[in-house]
Amino acid sequence: MAHFFHEEQSGKHNEKDNDENFEWFYYLISNLFNISNYLNYFQTEKSLIKIIWRLLDTYEFEPLEDWKLDDNIENELKDKIKLRLLYFLHNAFEKTIHEKSQTSLIINYTPKNQTIHDLYDKKRELGINITIPDYLFIIHTFNSLSKAIMLNIQKLRENNFENLKEIKTPFNEIIDYFHAILKIFCQITFLGGYNKIVQEVFIDNGSLALALKTLQTLYQLDRDLDKESAIPLKIKDIIEEDGYFELYLNFMRLTTNIVHINPVAQDYIYDNDYLFLLLSFTVIDTNNPYIREWSILLIKNLTESNPKIQEKIAKLKVTDLDSKSKELLKKFSYEPDSTLFEEK
Repeated sequence: MAHFFHEEQSGKHNEKDNDENFEWFYYLISNLFNISNYLNYFQTEKSLIKIIWRLLDTYEFEPLEDWKLDDNIENELKDKIKLRLLYFLHNAFEKTIHEKSQTSLIINYTPKNQTIHDLYDKKRELGINITIPDYLFIIHTFNSLSKAIMLNIQKLRENNFENLKEIKTPFNEIIDYFHAILKIFCQITFLGGYNKIVQEVFIDNGSLALALKTLQTLYQLDRDLDKESAIPLKIKDIIEEDGYFELYLNFMRLTTNIVHINPVAQDYIYDNDYLFLLLSFTVIDTNNPYIREWSILLIKNLTESNPKIQEKIAKLKVTDLDSKSKELLKKFSYEPDSTLFEEK
């Protein structure tokens, strides 16, 4: 399964991830797949992800002769291994979804619709899924990271960005973890409302609320920094490229999946005034390719069988018309379209 992480080019391997220091981690995990053509990964009642996390937190690397790793280097090494685990899951999930080999990426959280099983449950293809405790651990980690992001932004504001230099590195580490898990949630929820239990667990554990609040906090910071009267910065000057690229896009993807055929999620967005925020992303953004398309799909899922949201959008004034967006919205019976919605 090394093809999870490599591309063949003229008989040579082209690394998708250039960090060769952790190449061994990819091969170590991928070798597990040689056991059989089909594997339920982490198929225990415990969370292997949590176990690895905890082991890394407490593990001390053995010194070589009289030389020992500096604490900062050791912690950085542990953090990179944790990130590699998340990257591995992302690549493995992507392969599983592409091959349609699993109806769910979580053991025992399977959709009831037989048509979905017929489409996705290909037992002869390689598949990967995680346990319910794995899912809950990822959710709780995501929630903690969401709170940490908002706390750091609050500190930046309180200090008028004077502490940006000292806070930038740890803030970016949090963003890296957060975005890696955000991508995984986009995959875990790939069936949307056709796998309601996945949606419900995400919502019931407060992750939808925290995801939307984090999005709002980041977006507001982005807008404030872009004003002439503010500090001459933009959010992409604070968040490094790897963490920033497609960040808003993946918020849209996740929200689109969570609100699909889900009145509880739809009403939460309506009742907590997040609708206008989400409509703000129907734009072209080079840092978030296809965000406009995902935003329009999000509008479709939000308004589906929800008269309150339909009426709210109908009362919005549209400006800055865009022909491509208009064409996309026509497919969902919305006209006219815009790249900006305003209150009438």
